[in-house]
Amino acid sequence: MVLAATSMAMFATNLDFFALNLSIPGMARELHTSTTDMQWAISGFMLALGSFLIPGGRLGDILGRRRMLITGTVIFGLTSLAGGLAPSAGLLIAARLLQGVGAAILFPLSIAVVTNAFPEDRRKRRSAISTASQPPRRQSGRSSGAP
Repeated sequence: MVLAATSMAMFATNLDFFALNLSIPGMARELHTSTTDMQWAISGFMLALGSFLIPGGRLGDILGRRRMLITGTVIFGLTSLAGGLAPSAGLLIAARLLQGVGAAILFPLSIAVVTNAFPEDRRKRRSAISTASQPPRRQSGRSSGAP
């Protein structure tokens, strides 16, 4: 159950990133802006994700991994909804920045939870299963985001 839940969290971040890449031209038309401006939706997400990975993991160490994994999931989910309902490019980009923060909490804590949930003799295998399943998830993200 732990492996499935944490794998789904990592799946959501991968799917979200790759699906948006494919949707940029259609979203730019829908929001009456340029594709160049819409690239900030991707760049902002990645900047926030990269900037908050270490603090996100550290918050899990300080405040509890379970609590912060749930917090990251809520942030990620609500900002995903906000981005989907955004009436303008500016609001979409703001939602994506915050979504990157949620992803930065989810990603390191998903790995930490898998590492801590299993005894040492089963830990390497579970981590390998989680890691090995990443490439198919990336492919599903690339194929599901067409406008």
